[in-house]
Amino acid sequence: MKYRAFAGFILRQMHQWESAHGKRATLHGFANHLNVSQPLLSIWFKGDTKPSSEKIDFLAGRLGNDVHEVLGLPKPDPDLQGPDQILPRIPGTLRRSIVKQAEQFLSGTKNETQRRPRRPT
Repeated sequence: MKYRAFAGFILRQMHQWESAHGKRATLHGFANHLNVSQPLLSIWFKGDTKPSSEKIDFLAGRLGNDVHEVLGLPKPDPDLQGPDQILPRIPGTLRRSIVKQAEQFLSGTKNETQRRPRRPT
């Protein structure tokens, strides 16, 4: 059981989810809640493997950033969490437009910094 801490964490999360719903949850129901397959959830319960980085970020959104601590990973930057969760819900064309505007902003900021005259020291 290589990932015992994560297995315990995911089991505690299932119990909390059960308590919040006031009834005993099935493995299938909790897997649906996490948007993962039941076999994958079973593997996590056994502690044989850890989630992929994409799944870790998704689980953090569902279960909180404690998932990072349990796996010994740094927590994500809180300033990036908002956009990270909002962008996937924005239609593709608009999302690409927002990203392009951000890139243009950064490019302009970089150029302004380079154009500023140096002050004598």
